[in-house]
Amino acid sequence: MAWGVGALGLGIFLNNAVPAPGWLLGIVAALAALLAWAARTRCELIAWLFAFLAAGAIGALRFAALHQPLPPDHLASLPLPFKGTVIEGTIAGAPRVYPARGTTTVLLAVRTVKGPTLAAQPAQGLVRVTLHWTALELAYGDLIRIEGTLFAPSPPTNPGQSDYRTTLARRGIHALMSTWNPEDLSVQARRRGHPLKHRLLYLRRWATERLAASVGSPESEVLGSIVFGFRSGLSPELLESFRITGLMHILVASGMNVGLLAWLCLALFSALGLPRVRAAPLTLPILIAFLLLCGADPPLTRATLMFGLLVGAQALGRATAPLNALGAAAVLILLAEPLALWDRSFQFSYAATFGVMALAPWVVKRRGRLPRWVAEVVACTIAAQLALLPLLADTFATVPLLGALANFFVTPLMGLFLTGGLALLALGWIPLLGPALGAALKLSLAAVLTVVDAFARVPLASVVAPPFSVAALLAYVAWTSGGLLWLTAPRGPLWPKILCLTGAFGMASLLWRAALTPAPRELA
Repeated sequence: MAWGVGALGLGIFLNNAVPAPGWLLGIVAALAALLAWAARTRCELIAWLFAFLAAGAIGALRFAALHQPLPPDHLASLPLPFKGTVIEGTIAGAPRVYPARGTTTVLLAVRTVKGPTLAAQPAQGLVRVTLHWTALELAYGDLIRIEGTLFAPSPPTNPGQSDYRTTLARRGIHALMSTWNPEDLSVQARRRGHPLKHRLLYLRRWATERLAASVGSPESEVLGSIVFGFRSGLSPELLESFRITGLMHILVASGMNVGLLAWLCLALFSALGLPRVRAAPLTLPILIAFLLLCGADPPLTRATLMFGLLVGAQALGRATAPLNALGAAAVLILLAEPLALWDRSFQFSYAATFGVMALAPWVVKRRGRLPRWVAEVVACTIAAQLALLPLLADTFATVPLLGALANFFVTPLMGLFLTGGLALLALGWIPLLGPALGAALKLSLAAVLTVVDAFARVPLASVVAPPFSVAALLAYVAWTSGGLLWLTAPRGPLWPKILCLTGAFGMASLLWRAALTPAPRELA
């Protein structure tokens, strides 16, 4: 399945860079020739190459089928920017309120547009609207009319800067709007969205309010982010501390949440006397409900799909292979949404999980006298950090040097917070028990925030890293793969050591070269 993911991703990437059908016809011709050759020679290698190219062609065709040229009435066809533009549309998701900034962000599915020199006309497309006030009265499904400045996202202007315009375009957003006057917004109708999504967003709002009432700020915002991935109430200073210490993954509903919830459900069913073969299928609907409640982000989707595939393998009497389940989950996500290939959540989730699966078992087996739980925490932390190193450098232009140590202190508590948060939502109405549980969670979270702040204040807790070039990526792959083979292969081969040391030397040389290169003189 790892080869399948690679082939599918390569086909999607190539079709994005060089649209079909030019190169795709060449692949189809090569497939036909290879198929004929494989049939005559019965060569297994040729058959595998055929399957690899076929998977690449499927990825390219899937990308081309889902991402057609924009229609003529799309907002992207307008000569932006437009001042004094009036747009009408339906709020397509839960509005995000940022009290610290005094702003609200809504995603609007546009129906009509009107400008100073443009008559009112039907339009389509998504617009991210920034309201420079806290609009608590807005909700998903509201039909609103708003006046403001409609403009296109800015392209990157400095070396190494992320391409915000391309990122938004991959999410279907090709225009932005800003407005400062609350009188420029009017609600035309309520509850125009899907009934199921209304219920899910109501549950999210209820959970957020219950946690805020029981735990208090800022700990309740951190708890909501840990359990459900709700991050709108977190202050920029707090987010910066978690970024510096390499703990941002804690503030995202990740696969770890799904794993802990699955473990809790299996333990509960086991206490009720159900065998694991029956408990696992009963756990899957709970995980799916949790996935929908949290918004179906890629890490949660990946973990839920993996659990479902392992349950299916168990029901069919097949041996469970976690790495194959990881690859199969990636294939299913890429087939459903090819643009997930560029989603940072998708990349971080799969890279960290693969690193843990590939390296952590080897470290745990050689733990010596170290307790198993300590070895597992250390192994998973180091493996995930090594796997995420190029993504961290490319995304944030920084590498958290204290990330492994900070994770050792904080990550083991995530199970406690997830269990405590869910228990608080279920039992918080009980007198004495609810307030006691809320107070305990508040004290525990306050201690964690103190630890995070202490790590963030350490000099060189995070160092600036240049964006990963192709050469740096090749050196990193040589270092990690050579080191992994060096550790796991039987004694004797010399080439894994040479590969590992060559990659390490290449990375060090590139880092020193970047450090000694003068900064650009002109920045936008």
